[in-house]
Amino acid sequence: MRALGVMLLAACGSSTPPSRASDAKVVSSNIWRADYVGSAACEDCHHEVYAKWATSPMRNMTRDIADATVVAPFDGASLRIGRDTATMTMEAGARVVKVASPIGVETFTVTKVVGGHYREDFKIGR
Repeated sequence: MRALGVMLLAACGSSTPPSRASDAKVVSSNIWRADYVGSAACEDCHHEVYAKWATSPMRNMTRDIADATVVAPFDGASLRIGRDTATMTMEAGARVVKVASPIGVETFTVTKVVGGHYREDFKIGR
């Protein structure tokens, strides 16, 4: 069933569907940008659904941090969990999370914001 869904998704926007399952891209995660086709790619085949989605809060589910409105306090706010402390700050115009643990400090740059209606989650990289 999953292969059928992948083949249908891969065929969306294309005049020629894949000839066999091996022609379709197999999605093994939904985390990296390359895992997504992008919502705009679905508009041609699904205009009414896309138009409704484009005016809904769901359109803001996963956003590039550069274009997002962020509510979380990147002003030095900290959260302690066990022996680790995560501190959210701004450095050179970028939102960063510093995690201090007994073995040292790691700094992560926030690249995406996920959610936002009740809470925000972040995708980070080094």
